[in-house]
Amino acid sequence: MLKFIFGRPASGKTYNVLNMIKELAESGKSAVLIVPEQFSFESERAVLKTLGDKAALSVSVMSFSRLCDEVGRAVGGIAGVTLTEADKVIFMNRALLAAADELKIWRRYCRSVYFAKTMLDTIGEFKINTVTSEDLKKAAEGTESTSLALKLHDIAVIYETYDALTGEQFIDPADSLTKLFRQLENCRFFENKTVFLDSFKGFTGQQFKIIDRILSQADDVIVSLTNDPQLYSDYNVFMNIRAAAEKIRKSAARFSVSEDKPLVLEISRCNSKALSALERLLAGGAFEVPEQSGDITLCASATAADEAEFTARTIRRLVREKGYRYRDFVIIARDAEKYEESVYAACKLNGVPVFGDKREPLSAFPAAAAVNAALEFALRPSSESILRFHKTGLGVLSTEEISALENYVYLWNINGSLWESDWTMDPRGFVSEDEGKCADKAELERINTLRQKASAPLNVFKEKFRGTAADMSRAVVELLEGCNAAEKLSLLSERFKAEGAEFKSDVLKQSYDRYMKLLDSMAVCFGDREVKRQEYYDALCLSVSLDSVGVIPHMLDEVTFGAADRIRPSRPRVAFILGANQGVFPKGLSNSGILGVTERKSLIELGIEIPDNQISSVVDENYLVYCNLCCPSDRLYISYATHSLTGEEAEPSAFVAEIAESLGCKTVKEPQESLTAENLPETAKAVYSQYCRRRLTSDGKTLKAALKGTTEENRIEYLSEKLSGAPARLSRETAERLFGKSITMSASRFDTFHKCRFSYFCKYGLSAKKLKPAEFDVLQRGTVVHYVLERIVGKYKKGVADLSEIELNTLVDRYINEYLDGISGYRAVETERSKFLVSRISRALKAVVLQLSREFAQSGFEPVACELKIGNGGDIPELKIPFQRGDINIVGSIDRVDEYNGYIRVIDYKTGSKSFKLPDILFGLNLQMLIYLYAAVRAGGKADEKAAGILYMPSKRDLNDSGMAMNGLIRSDENIVAAMDREMQGEFVPKYTITKSGTLDKRCTSFVSKEDFSEIFDYIETLMKRTGDGILSGDIAVSPLDGRETPACKYCDYAAVCGRESAPCDRVPNFKNDEVINKIREEKTNGI
Repeated sequence: MLKFIFGRPASGKTYNVLNMIKELAESGKSAVLIVPEQFSFESERAVLKTLGDKAALSVSVMSFSRLCDEVGRAVGGIAGVTLTEADKVIFMNRALLAAADELKIWRRYCRSVYFAKTMLDTIGEFKINTVTSEDLKKAAEGTESTSLALKLHDIAVIYETYDALTGEQFIDPADSLTKLFRQLENCRFFENKTVFLDSFKGFTGQQFKIIDRILSQADDVIVSLTNDPQLYSDYNVFMNIRAAAEKIRKSAARFSVSEDKPLVLEISRCNSKALSALERLLAGGAFEVPEQSGDITLCASATAADEAEFTARTIRRLVREKGYRYRDFVIIARDAEKYEESVYAACKLNGVPVFGDKREPLSAFPAAAAVNAALEFALRPSSESILRFHKTGLGVLSTEEISALENYVYLWNINGSLWESDWTMDPRGFVSEDEGKCADKAELERINTLRQKASAPLNVFKEKFRGTAADMSRAVVELLEGCNAAEKLSLLSERFKAEGAEFKSDVLKQSYDRYMKLLDSMAVCFGDREVKRQEYYDALCLSVSLDSVGVIPHMLDEVTFGAADRIRPSRPRVAFILGANQGVFPKGLSNSGILGVTERKSLIELGIEIPDNQISSVVDENYLVYCNLCCPSDRLYISYATHSLTGEEAEPSAFVAEIAESLGCKTVKEPQESLTAENLPETAKAVYSQYCRRRLTSDGKTLKAALKGTTEENRIEYLSEKLSGAPARLSRETAERLFGKSITMSASRFDTFHKCRFSYFCKYGLSAKKLKPAEFDVLQRGTVVHYVLERIVGKYKKGVADLSEIELNTLVDRYINEYLDGISGYRAVETERSKFLVSRISRALKAVVLQLSREFAQSGFEPVACELKIGNGGDIPELKIPFQRGDINIVGSIDRVDEYNGYIRVIDYKTGSKSFKLPDILFGLNLQMLIYLYAAVRAGGKADEKAAGILYMPSKRDLNDSGMAMNGLIRSDENIVAAMDREMQGEFVPKYTITKSGTLDKRCTSFVSKEDFSEIFDYIETLMKRTGDGILSGDIAVSPLDGRETPACKYCDYAAVCGRESAPCDRVPNFKNDEVINKIREEKTNGI
């Protein structure tokens, strides 16, 4: 006998099924309860609870897949290795390669494992709908569409090849029910039993065939379906279920099985009139509009994260105020993966225990990551794959060794074949032997030892990684065993467990075992044939991507979170529906398969029984909405995001507006403008989170007061300090420990401090240095330029003017090569790009040296020193400038010092477009050359009046409007200017123009009087003292200052850590020269 139980959600269908089973058990009869796969555990628990331990033994609770196993064990005949999804992809990949010559349109995709996955899904759908390859061949002959016929031909060929490869030795789960159907022909498994089918929303073609067998053998068959027979409509949420019921009826008629009158359950077990009305609304029935009760709440949230926050906070409040248990709640999202992070974070913040069917991808675990890196090394050796292998923690290098090796590899851009021979490059980077001591041989030897240690296991693996899949899997296992991977993972797992992170400990243990099984599967699925490395790599990567590691819940009382199509809450009292947005829930239709919508319709017309996705999928989605919204007994919360993650506006689903209009339920916003009794944060951490959001509102003080005496109070104080705008400061004691009372100060350090105190602190206090590759950048170009010009001018001085252009060019090339040869190991890593850049530097330098020759030929100034050292035993003694708590010691190196009749000028070679702007010096910027002139004059025992000026010499062509003329600050004295540039027309130094009245033209801004130089020198001493006081006072404020042409943050190495991001900087005002000098005098006079 066949009997249907029809009822709406929460009408007691499963309750009646369990009671019927109980009656059978009490009368000594056997029963079989078949439920969907994901509901089997919940159903077993319900049977045990209803029947008790003893009576439950007479009931078999199973899914269709478990039914296959039960029958197989009972009668045999279903033996073999069951294929996982990963195994199936490998076999499909093999099938594609084997069938390639017979394919007409898809031959070019045969080597793609990703196409294999798509084809597997297509054939899998045909299998579960009992469509054979022969059916596809007939359909190909019957269709008028040439493209569809070609597709069906290829699918049929691949289908047959795939089945031939799996054969009897392997079991594709998609074939299990087909094989079970054949097995049940001679096996009376259901005889003398009553069979119940519960909680299904529909059945596949294969499942219908098994139901045929059940109807032909069982005493009674009871099918429980969510349906309201009184609501008959062609297109309502019950359409697919009614179609399934009708098909079962026809099957029963074929086997002459009578049908009992259906049991129709009309009474809803909801505790809420509003929820009962909602069920009627979604089903399309009549209902009375209930009074406002607050049982249904709509929430318009700004983002998905706000939805999760509203949910977690409300759950905590309801537990506290209404006496609910956490297990009474369920959180449902159509796309649970999208909401996963937000839900777990919000629940943690609000102290809500939550469990979801969370699975961690196998690719995220150390073993998978390490092997992936090793396989990439075997295919294409690279620094990235070697370092990534060891970073997993399963390699043979310690963290410190990895860091040292990675720094060196990055420094010298090492890759590929360079790992095969000893490295000779200087660990310091581009440093010539002339610049300092030779390369640290001990450090270089250590780096080479690490190179060998890092690459050795991977080189051994690369040699072994060949042959059959079994050989390759064995090579992988030996690699892991050689690195003691299992022992290292065990230690890590124990550490997690000791720290209370049992979840991490459990999944880590599982991951290694699952990975080993995957390697075994690779060997089994590929068989004994030779496999290409790339083929093995692609198959293993895809297999790993399809596998995951799951955990079971650790607590009895916790909220359940899951996807709408998988979750089956056990009679929840309160449900939260997240993501009720258009195209999200219900899910928008998409056709990403091999067959298009029109082609699927053509197949259905040809008698191929596959679902018409355009109709059935829409109905299924609406049914999911219906079931999930109707699952709670007490309260329902529906939330949607008003904006997407990218900031675009998002619309709520149609059913949201329908519910709001028809039932007049409450709508709230999240976040709300102000705190109310319903949105108060539930934990100290949640209070702090709200404070961060509302600190500038009237609620900020309330939230701050609520945290008084908690650990979060310290976080508020820290936040307030950081947001107050007060400059960062070290204690005086800390500043003295970092910098000392006797502060060594170079011109560049001085400039850094005045550009930004924080940058100075990072660079010279913390000694934090950005790792930069050894390549020809602006800084390296400058080093080469300085080296070459120092050598030529230092050797020939004004004699440079007597050398021919050919001789000058030869000298440039000689000294460039001399510099490069002096860099340890440079030639070993020299690239074509490096050679090109060197050639550009050479061309620019030749033009510069030629200009230098012309300048010397007419200049009265003669170079007297190159790379003149200040302090540290140099020619100019160290300058000590005392200040209140210590002293400043000026050190440095002047590129070139020229002299004319006792007058001194200093020259600086600049590779950039730097020009001197006098207003900068008021704020301590751009003082490098003036500090050098100050040191050369005053420390050299000369009078201030002997200061002739400072000049920046461009080291590349066409640098400024004046061609290659130098720029800077020069004493306003016609004789001195003429000694630099005979014609005074701006060919070599700035143009010097006297007006008819005998005064200097106002446009000549590069000239000051001898008195002005004295004032500037005194000001330098004042600034040095002030700088010393600032450093030892602990001033490390993030307060960058742009010079007139020198931006403070543009090239700063610490811009990523200072917190300013793209905030604009203050800039030096555009004062005129006389204004600058007047301000210097005023400060000297008034002591400002």
